[in-house]
Amino acid sequence: MNTLIFIGLSGAFTYQCHEIGKNFRGSSTLIKNVMILIGNIGYLAYLSLIIWSFWHFSWWKPIVTFIGSMLVGGITAMFFQRNKMGILLSPILTLLFLVLGVIGLFGY
Repeated sequence: MNTLIFIGLSGAFTYQCHEIGKNFRGSSTLIKNVMILIGNIGYLAYLSLIIWSFWHFSWWKPIVTFIGSMLVGGITAMFFQRNKMGILLSPILTLLFLVLGVIGLFGY
C-alpha cells in the first residue's frame, strides 16, 4: 500500500512541477525549462507506474490513486506554486517519489 501512496504523491508533485514551469514568471528560462521537462517526464513515468500497478494490486486501488493524486495536486497548488520553496521542493520530491514507487513495484 505504501507503493501506491508513493505513486500518488509523485503524480501530485509532477502536477506541481508542470504548472510551476508553465506559469513561471521569473527571469531564468533554465528553471522554467527544467520544471517543464521534469513535469513531462514525471507524467510519463507516473502514468507508466499507474498502469504497472494494475498487475500488483486490485483493479480499483490504482484508479483511486490516480483520482486522489490529481485532487491532492490541485488542492496543494496554493502551497507549492507561489513560493520559492515549492519551486525547489517539487522537482526533488517528484523524482524521489517516482524512485520509491519503482522500488516498491519491483520489490512487491
